[in-house]
Amino acid sequence: MINKRNKNIIIGIIGFLLLFIAFLIKGETVTNREFSYYIVLSSAFILITLIVVNIIWGILGGEPIEKMIEDLSKSIALLKNSKETGLMEFYSNASGRKKDFFKNARREIDIMGYSLNTWLMTPNYEDILDDRLKKGVYIRILIMHEENKHFESIVDLNIKKQSYESIKANIKLSLNTYLRLAEKAKTCGYKGKLEVTQVKDGLILSQITRADNEMMIIPYMYTYNTMDNPLLVVENENSTLFRKYSHEFDELWNRNSTGRN
Repeated sequence: MINKRNKNIIIGIIGFLLLFIAFLIKGETVTNREFSYYIVLSSAFILITLIVVNIIWGILGGEPIEKMIEDLSKSIALLKNSKETGLMEFYSNASGRKKDFFKNARREIDIMGYSLNTWLMTPNYEDILDDRLKKGVYIRILIMHEENKHFESIVDLNIKKQSYESIKANIKLSLNTYLRLAEKAKTCGYKGKLEVTQVKDGLILSQITRADNEMMIIPYMYTYNTMDNPLLVVENENSTLFRKYSHEFDELWNRNSTGRN
């Protein structure tokens, strides 16, 4: 494909050739002075026309076809990047979170978060997990330990209604909920199993929720509540983002599972 620089060179060469041909075929009645006059006049007219057209196109947003090609090129690059990283969707806040995310899980569910209080407020959440346990799904829950030395690191007390005591209360509520589901699965002889581990070694910096080969990630930001943070939806177990966040979950799980509650 010819780039813009080479294109300008080719157009320039053609222009000079046409000028030379015009000089050769000019009539005897046209003097060299007159010929030069018409060249300068025509050149000035063309330059002024180009400047005016360029200003008008600038006001109108540029050449439509050129903009379309540029947008298409960006889209192709974005699609390629999406395929490599596994990022399928991106939201500026977690309101785009799928409420029935775990409903179709067949093998594994991983849930990691600071207190996981937001999931407990989701309609039918416990019923969905209970149903998945009946179907033989293995569920791992990873949650912060209040005795973690980094517990206060990403807790901003300036956020309305947030305090160390409220977060500890939410952790306790979540723990009781998951331990109750685990005990029910065991007592009722469900095919699946639910295990809970608290993070005392390390720090949870993202909420990671996985259902088989699909994952939702909410990177924690210091000055925002969980639901106001960005949301990433990642697919494909072999993609780079999926592997990285799976590694994050597994590492924290393995480091803390010996002290499992």
